[in-house]
Amino acid sequence: MKNKLPFLLIPLLLLVFASCDSGGDNQCTELISNNNYLLVFQGCPNDGIKSVCNSFECELTSQIGGAPAPPDALIIVDPADCSRLDRCFNLECDLRNEMGEITGEVILTTFEILFGNAFEGTAVLNGSGQFDSTCNVILP
Repeated sequence: MKNKLPFLLIPLLLLVFASCDSGGDNQCTELISNNNYLLVFQGCPNDGIKSVCNSFECELTSQIGGAPAPPDALIIVDPADCSRLDRCFNLECDLRNEMGEITGEVILTTFEILFGNAFEGTAVLNGSGQFDSTCNVILP
């Protein structure tokens, strides 16, 4: 079995490289399909989220017994506009309007990486309360 391990990894690596296109300067990876790229980063979600060029659409919902409904139920998060609050689970991200102006911020805490390059956790939007969040990659 030990000799077969490299042969089993080759198809997996080919799948990953065939389904994502590395940016010209190798700073991030553009995902072009829901290939579960982020699942590799389950132990440290920030590493995966920060490695992606694509933006994420995040749906915010009220927690049971928590804050009232969020002012914006859908937000767009660009990993390039995020900084780590800790090594693996918390990101602080700027929110921008269509003109590129910063309109607010969100603190995302990631609990789990989901299939299809998505993640879920909580979000604190402009300091207005904590909401459940599910973020899905936006494909080109």
